[in-house]
Amino acid sequence: MYKFVGQLMGLAVRTRQILPLDFPSIIWKSLVNSPITRHDVMMIDYHAFRLIENIEKSLVQLGRSRAEVLDEVLGDAVFATTCSDKKLRELRPGGFQTKVTPNNLGEFCEEFVEYRFSEFKLITNAFREGLASVVPISVLSLFTWQELEVQVCGLQSLDVDLLQKMTKYKHCSSDDSHIKLFWRVVREKLDQAQQAKLLQFIWGRSRLPVRAQDFKTKFQIESCPMSEHGAKHGHKVSDYLPIAHTCFFQLELPKYPTMELMYNKLMMAAEHCSSIDMDHEVMEVDAFFDDDVGEEMADIDQVQSPALFRSISDVSIELPLLFSQDSVDFL
Repeated sequence: MYKFVGQLMGLAVRTRQILPLDFPSIIWKSLVNSPITRHDVMMIDYHAFRLIENIEKSLVQLGRSRAEVLDEVLGDAVFATTCSDKKLRELRPGGFQTKVTPNNLGEFCEEFVEYRFSEFKLITNAFREGLASVVPISVLSLFTWQELEVQVCGLQSLDVDLLQKMTKYKHCSSDDSHIKLFWRVVREKLDQAQQAKLLQFIWGRSRLPVRAQDFKTKFQIESCPMSEHGAKHGHKVSDYLPIAHTCFFQLELPKYPTMELMYNKLMMAAEHCSSIDMDHEVMEVDAFFDDDVGEEMADIDQVQSPALFRSISDVSIELPLLFSQDSVDFL
């Protein structure tokens, strides 16, 4: 399994098809043989490692006796620790039967640190073996651990300039007021986590490729025909959410008039409509067919929608006007 993941990582480097991996620095550093520090371990288990540091500080800087420190901090501890997988493991052979005493407290601290530094060694060795089957192992030494992470997973933060550069427009233009509002919201209102959620909603992934040439397709923003058609029949633009076609990296964006409304609707869609499934689409399309516009919209549906929805207007269910990712995304 881990070797296979390594092979996928190698393919990501070669093909520029990034993977949604969220490994801590201790993994990436192991892959490029970069020295692991205590900070790397604390990133995955802060409290346990901080405990060891406090013990060492009490012994060295405060001059307290080992018996005092052992009694106050560890109690009836043995040479074992709870690992990242939440399982209790021995620090040495027979560790479960070896109590921590004032005489071996220093050994316990050393073995704890050493174990946590090498905890993922078997996994990272398998990763490296898989990587080496796709990418020459000597190439890894050319990367820092941060560079390797970017090559495999893309940029952690959303490069809005790059995304805007790789955007095209359909039935709208970059000069339209609602398009300008969209980019202002992405730049000024969304934090890094919200940007990742929005990208996940639009594209089904939370990170962008590193460079423009790594994009296999451009981001497309287009007008939202449902909202525009609804406006002709008295519906408000605020009744509609954006529609994402994740397979095609497309966003149908209603013409929201204010920055606040744009922000609220984008976040509502990103946080609550990010799953790609067809169950809600039947209800959502059906919700749009009311008595006044049902026949007219049904004609549009015959032309634009998949066969699954061509008889949806025959079903009568009253639901709010909510539109998220449509059925085209279910590949």
